Amino acid sequence: LAGTGIQTFALAFWGLITANTNVTEEYDGTNWRTSPATLATTRRRLGGAGANNLAAVAFGGETTTQVSATEEYNKSVNVITGAAWASGGNMSTAKYGAANWGIQTSAVSATGIPPANQSSNNTQEYNGSTWTSGTNYPSQRQSASGAGASESSGLAFGGAIPSNVQPSFTFHNDTQEYDGSSWTAGGSYPQTISGQGSSGTQTAAISVGGTNTAPGSPGLTTLAANYDGSSWTTIPSASNARGWSDGMTGTQTSALAVASPPNVTEEYNGSSWSSGGTTNVDRSGIALSGTSNTDALGFGGNTAITSAESYDGTSFITSASLATGRAAMGGVGTGPAALGFGGTNNPPNFTATEEFTAETSALNIKTITIS
Repeated sequence: LAGTGIQTFALAFWGLITANTNVTEEYDGTNWRTSPATLATTRRRLGGAGANNLAAVAFGGETTTQVSATEEYNKSVNVITGAAWASGGNMSTAKYGAANWGIQTSAVSATGIPPANQSSNNTQEYNGSTWTSGTNYPSQRQSASGAGASESSGLAFGGAIPSNVQPSFTFHNDTQEYDGSSWTAGGSYPQTISGQGSSGTQTAAISVGGTNTAPGSPGLTTLAANYDGSSWTTIPSASNARGWSDGMTGTQTSALAVASPPNVTEEYNGSSWSSGGTTNVDRSGIALSGTSNTDALGFGGNTAITSAESYDGTSFITSASLATGRAAMGGVGTGPAALGFGGTNNPPNFTATEEFTAETSALNIKTITIS
């Protein structure tokens, strides 16, 4: 076997009894007790190192052949689970540049750009495991924006319809509200526009930026507006023009907008915009989830970016990476529980859905005695 530590604070990782084993035991100077942590690779004649039974390393050894694997052992008052993305159900239609809203277990993706088409009226709903067809949007659109809390409460607005010969586009300012089964006309946006950032709920949405020129052309705007469930009202403009599916998350009084120009982040507090922290990676076409400008997650972006970054109101910190890098994907949910779906690498377009779970910590002590 291998061992580590000092006389009153030791750890042993097992080797051979009658067969190879992976058991770990801790020693406190008087008694041995079995640790719940076992070696991933069962082996004997391995090496061990470490100062005590809180942190150790096991390496080498043999099974029926020699082993090169190294394993690290850690023990603390808190059990830490790392952030991670996991696969969800695939969308029925691959698309990007859609109007998206909701949470990880109740989301909607309406309109967008499917394979071999310039725009779509396709609507899909996600229940936490499976995408199903919803009621089609009243007309075909691409790069419309969305806001809402669930499959049964959201809205889509703006967007463009390309002609048969690009770069001629028709831009729109209509708003359509969705209740899970039907679309109803709402108030018109202050201008015809496409690709604006948006977030919030059906009765308290916020939007910023956008464009009414073809992709790749100038014409990005700083325009921002709030929706109250029936009409749009302009609010103070952002400092930086932005558009074509840049990310936004939060509420009317605590919003975060990220991307074009690259790395530019702005926060809105209900009355004014201010500069926020800078993303670690330049990424247009970023997807965002979150509940405020102090609790957000940004992921994906152009050039097939897989990385994600969490935001705490001051700085962006690198988080767990997506399995599939893509831009203009749907991003909904909270910072700790995000949902990413669809997207493109120009081409291909994607159906893949990924669910994010933030790192967690839990107390690893059943009884604490104070003396």
